Amino acid sequence: MYIYCGNCGWGQDDYWHKGYNPIRFLLNDEENVLQPDLDVAVPWDKNTTYRQVVLAALEKATKKVQNMVYTTREQERIQNPEHLCPVCKQHSLRED
Repeated sequence: MYIYCGNCGWGQDDYWHKGYNPIRFLLNDEENVLQPDLDVAVPWDKNTTYRQVVLAALEKATKKVQNMVYTTREQERIQNPEHLCPVCKQHSLRED
């Protein structure tokens, strides 16, 4: 679930949930990413290795986890009952 501010553009891509979270790609793309040799080029880009794909995805997931303001939807509702943006403080948070 994506939570974002319609006013200032702040956004948080995921909550921390077993079914959907920033590291879920590891399970979803297991067959495509967990290759015996990480240093082999991926079939869709001969200049990129599986190692580079995995590292880039892990770096992206790490940033998402580091930037989480609310780890769960319930936490956002409890800590922010007025549903105000954590950046601009406007009542403009949306969920997608």
